[in-house]
Amino acid sequence: MVKRKTRLLIRNVNNTLIAVVMLFMMMTIGVVGYQVIEGYTFDEALYMVVITMSTVGFTEVQPLSTQGHLFTVILIFASLGIFASILSTISRFLIDGGFRDYYFDRKLDRRIKRMGSPDQIDRIKKTIQFQDS
Repeated sequence: MVKRKTRLLIRNVNNTLIAVVMLFMMMTIGVVGYQVIEGYTFDEALYMVVITMSTVGFTEVQPLSTQGHLFTVILIFASLGIFASILSTISRFLIDGGFRDYYFDRKLDRRIKRMGSPDQIDRIKKTIQFQDS
C-alpha cells in the first residue's frame, strides 16, 4: 500500500516537472520566436513572452506584424494548455489526498520500525485495516 502511494507521489511529481520543463521550453521558443519574427532584443522578447503567457496583456513593445500576431495566438493557446496541465496535476494530487496519505504512511512506517516486535506490528496493521473499512 505504501509503495503504491509512493509511486503515486513520484508520478505526480514527474508530471509536474514535465509540465514545468514544457513551460520553460515554451518560454524559450517564445523568446526566440519574437526575436526572429519581430526583431526584438532579448529583454523585449522576454517581456512579450511573460505578458503573453500570463495573459496580463500590457501593451506590446512595438506593434506586431501579422506573423507576430499569429505567433502570439499560438503562444497563448500553448501556454494556457501547459498552465492547465500543471494546475490539474497539483490539484489532483492534493484533492485525492495523495500528499496527506504519503506523509501519513511514512510516519506510520517509522513508528512500526521503532516498535520492532512482529506481534505489535500485526496488531497495528489489524487496527489500521479496521479503521480503513
